[in-house]
Amino acid sequence: MMKSIFGTAAAAALLTLAVPAFAECDVKQEQMVGKAIVDSVRGEGEELAGPMKRAVVELDRCEGGSIHFDTRFRVKAVLESGKLVWVEGHAKGVNDQIDSIEYYRASTELAAMTRSTGLASR
Repeated sequence: MMKSIFGTAAAAALLTLAVPAFAECDVKQEQMVGKAIVDSVRGEGEELAGPMKRAVVELDRCEGGSIHFDTRFRVKAVLESGKLVWVEGHAKGVNDQIDSIEYYRASTELAAMTRSTGLASR
């Protein structure tokens, strides 16, 4: 009987270590992460496509834990010319600092403007 209790406890401890320490982001963390993503995309996008009037981020999935985050996102922006552009990607970071950001897809207009740049290939 004692052997089975230790075996169960050891298995439970192993499963606990194997599960990542991420949970869904809370509202405050989602706002902080969303702003960091928009700022990053705006900084890179404005160099290529021109000034943005307005940008909105949608977080498809945001997992966080204490100060870390891992999220998939879509940023839609209206350029000064009135064109609507968007980009989808994945970002990881700490607090409101992005450690890594990758872009998967972009609107046709943005892809055409950024074909030879990092924004298109990151």
